[in-house]
Amino acid sequence: METAPTKHDVFRIALYYCYIPIEEAVQDHIAFHEETCSRLDLCGRIRVAAEGINGVLSGTKSNLICYEQELQESLTELMSSRSDGTNWDLDMKYCHLRTDLSIESQLFTSISIRPTDQVVSLFDLAKQTSIDCDCVFRSKNGGGKDKRQPESTTISSIYQKSLAQASHGKHPAPHLSPEEWSAKLFTLTSDNKNDIVLLDCRNVYESNVGYFRYPNTTTLLTNTRQYSELPQVFIDQIDRLAKCSHIFSFCTGGVRCERATQFLDQLLEERNKAKSSGIKTKPQIYQLHGGIQKYLEAASTNDALFNQFKGKNFVFDWRRTDPVHGDTITGSCLVCEEPHDDYDNGHAPAENCASRCFQCRILVLVCPRCRPTVLCWGDEHSEDRPFLSCGGIGDKCLKTVPVREIQN
Repeated sequence: METAPTKHDVFRIALYYCYIPIEEAVQDHIAFHEETCSRLDLCGRIRVAAEGINGVLSGTKSNLICYEQELQESLTELMSSRSDGTNWDLDMKYCHLRTDLSIESQLFTSISIRPTDQVVSLFDLAKQTSIDCDCVFRSKNGGGKDKRQPESTTISSIYQKSLAQASHGKHPAPHLSPEEWSAKLFTLTSDNKNDIVLLDCRNVYESNVGYFRYPNTTTLLTNTRQYSELPQVFIDQIDRLAKCSHIFSFCTGGVRCERATQFLDQLLEERNKAKSSGIKTKPQIYQLHGGIQKYLEAASTNDALFNQFKGKNFVFDWRRTDPVHGDTITGSCLVCEEPHDDYDNGHAPAENCASRCFQCRILVLVCPRCRPTVLCWGDEHSEDRPFLSCGGIGDKCLKTVPVREIQN
C-alpha cells in the first residue's frame, strides 16, 4: 500500500547544469531565467556563462518540471542556429526535502541570476596563471629540463588546452550511469589486480560527512577548502594518480567533475611529455553521471547497486544534506572525536546555528555535548571557553588540509 503524499512531497530542490555554448546570448538567457522563474514562483541561484549554465532552484515539483521543459525549448532554439553539431545535455535532478525540517526553512526566498566567467570556478586566474608545472614535473622526474619543452607549461596553459578539447566535444572521462559505475567497479575490483582510485572532487566539509568506499579500491579525498584549489592538488598528487589503472571521479551532481577530469587528463598528458625516460602511464578516467545525488536516488530503488556510498551527501542549499543516505556515520566531532555528522546539531541550516572555525568560518563538526565548551565564529566571547579552529582547539586554522587516502 502506497503512503499518502505529504506537504513536503509537493516541493522539490532542482539541481542542474548544462555545458552549452551560449556565448554572446548570455544576457538574453539571463532575461529568460528572470521571466520564467518569476512567473513560476521559483527561487534559488543560477550562474550563466558563455560556456553554459548551472543552477539550484526550489519550488513546487510541477512548476520545476514546467521550468525544465521551457529551458529545454530555449536551449534547443539557441542551438538550432548552429551548424557545428555541438552535443549538449541538460542534467536535471529533483531532490526531496528533509522531513525532519519545516518546508519553509528549506526553500530559497529570493532569486539570484548572474553572469559568470565559468559554470563552476575551477580556475582562479588571479592565483594560478603563473604557476610553472614544468618545474614540478622536472623535480618529480629527477631534474633536467626536457629540451622538447621549449615553453614553460603553466596551470593556465594546461587549463586552456583542456578547454580547447572540450570545445571540440572531446571528453576524456566517459560518463557512467549509477548502474554502469557500480557494475564496472565491481568487475574491475573482482581480481584485485587493478589499482583503482575513487577521486572525490569536493571540498573537505563535504567529504567529512560522506564518500564512496568500494572493496579493493583507494578513496582519495582531495580535501580542498574551495573548488579552485583542485588543480594544485592534482599537481601535488600527479605521480600517485598517474600510476593507478583507473580513476573514478565523483562530486555532488556531476558538474565539478566535468572540468576537473578534463584538466586532470591534460595534466597527465603534459606529465608524460615532460618525461625524458621511463614508462609513461595514463589511467582511464571515468565520471559518475549525475553525481552522488543521482547515484543515491538510483540506489534507493535498486538493491542491485549494493549502495557503496557511506554517510550523507552534502548539498549547497538550505537542507545541508540530502535526505537519501545510509546509516553509516563517517564524520567525527572535532573536540571529542566521537562519531558525528550533523553540522547544525538538529537545527535547520537556515537558523545559522552551525559551528564554524573562529578564524576562517569554514564549517566544522562539533557534537551537541562539546558545543557549549568551545567558542566558534559568531559566539559571544567567554574566558571559560577556548576558541575552536578548523584544526582543533586553539590557534590552528588550517590553510591547507592534507589529502587523505582511505584503503578499502
